[in-house]
Amino acid sequence: IESEREEIAAKQAKLALDIANKALPYFRNINRDSLTQICKIIKEELKADAVSIIDKKYILAYVGVGSENHNIGSEFLTEETKQAIRTGKIVIKNYGMSDKKNKLKSAIIIPFLENKEVIGALKIYYINKNKISHSIETLGIGLSKIISTLMELSKYEQMKEMATKAELKALQSQINPHFLFNSLNSIISFIRIDPNK
Repeated sequence: IESEREEIAAKQAKLALDIANKALPYFRNINRDSLTQICKIIKEELKADAVSIIDKKYILAYVGVGSENHNIGSEFLTEETKQAIRTGKIVIKNYGMSDKKNKLKSAIIIPFLENKEVIGALKIYYINKNKISHSIETLGIGLSKIISTLMELSKYEQMKEMATKAELKALQSQINPHFLFNSLNSIISFIRIDPNK
């Protein structure tokens, strides 16, 4: 039993790292398209029926069953999602969601944390009931931590890039007056020395 547990844990760790490895290029510039690609990778690797990434209020990316009801940029509606965002704790539903129109019967909602504050969540859905097992929960927690870290690193990278651009603009604004000042001084000296020139 112990060796089986270790083998399952090793498979989950490898799967989480494989997903992170495939998704890594998309974290360089986080936007709607990159988040959609990340959802596609997670959906494919976990053989899920749908995957979604949300912020504290809106759907940022959604792929899979029910995409016609989950428009990017719209607010999420389920009480389970609101609970996960509000509490910062994982919510598992194995018997159907609070939204009765929903075809998806099993879901795990894993909050993303940044400095102990909820910034969004990863949602993994299945059509069948009772699909969220302990192994999927453990894998989801690992994925959530990896994605949270990658999102944080992406934000730092974007802030660094913005700081570099701001620094360049500041240097340009310092150079421009010097150029103008030097040009005017040259004109003044030529007026005295060689007015025709």
